Amino acid sequence: MGERGWLILTKDKRIRYRKLEFAAVKQARVRLFVLTAGQITAVEMGEIFVKALKKMERLAIKHDEPFIARVTKAGNVSRYDIGK
Repeated sequence: MGERGWLILTKDKRIRYRKLEFAAVKQARVRLFVLTAGQITAVEMGEIFVKALKKMERLAIKHDEPFIARVTKAGNVSRYDIGK
């Protein structure tokens, strides 16, 4: 997926702490966005990602992959430093 330039969306907040999954993100050179809000509906999840879309696009353009970024319930977006 990294070679296609797709953005990957997940709700798995712990992914960056799991060695194999973290290594897969780095190896595939993906741009991964993690929704940090808990206990929300699918509709709310979609609304949050729509609200954050422009910020996600700007971050994806500004930073080379691979990266992991958090998306908050308020629609704020920030990148974790994962190294290369």
